[in-house]
Amino acid sequence: MDLLFIVGGLILLVGGGNWLLKSSVGLSLRLNISKIIVGLTVVSFATSAPEMIVSVQAALNGFPDIALGNVIGSNIGNIGLVLGVVLLINAIQVDTSFYITDWPTKMIASTLLFIF
Repeated sequence: MDLLFIVGGLILLVGGGNWLLKSSVGLSLRLNISKIIVGLTVVSFATSAPEMIVSVQAALNGFPDIALGNVIGSNIGNIGLVLGVVLLINAIQVDTSFYITDWPTKMIASTLLFIF
């Protein structure tokens, strides 16, 4: 029975993703908006909506640790997948300013978030 739910969920996920992609391209053509703008707004919100719903529901049910873990895990997954795919295609050139300003700032912000 669980296998049936997994297969059904995957079929719905692929179908929903295909529908989202076609609809967002149609929206950009109908409203004469750049596809990159639609991708940055509509598609990004639609892909983040399930995580937001799970986080809000968990927080309302008294489980804020699940909400926080969902946000952190989602960010780690998204960054890891994007960087992994990019690195499979081409090498990334990292500026030295990244190690001087960006990386320490991100580490401080992450540490403060963890503390608070």
